[in-house]
Formats: sequence, structure tokens, C-alpha cells
Amino acid sequence: MMIDMHAHWRPAEIADALRARTREPRIQRNEDGVEVLKSGRMGEEPLAKAFDDVDFHLAWKDRQGM
Repeated sequence: MMIDMHAHWRPAEIADALRARTREPRIQRNEDGVEVLKSGRMGEEPLAKAFDDVDFHLAWKDRQGM
């Protein structure tokens, strides 16, 4: 059985660990006070949109026969 942990399991401890980091990837507030996930290769994404859309991934997996 294949489990896509990053798309289906996002405990608060992961967000807390990313907030505590001083290097990317990390969570911090931008100039507008919005929490963002900063990643060198992905840029900056509002935290509300930064994690995967589970429905998108489930549909993709269904199409792949997973």
C-alpha cells in the first residue's frame, strides 16, 4: 500500500517546526502579516494554500490506478 504522507498528514508539530526554522523551508509572516511558507525553489506561498490539495492528489492517484 502506498501512502502519500505529505498530502494527507499535516500535524501541527510540522507547522511549529517550520515556524521555528531560521532557514528555508520555513513558515514566517510576510510584510502584510500573512503566514507564508517560504521555500527556495517554490518561492513564497500563503500558508492556507501552501499544502497540497488532497482532492487533487486523490483524483490523480485514481487516474494512475493507485
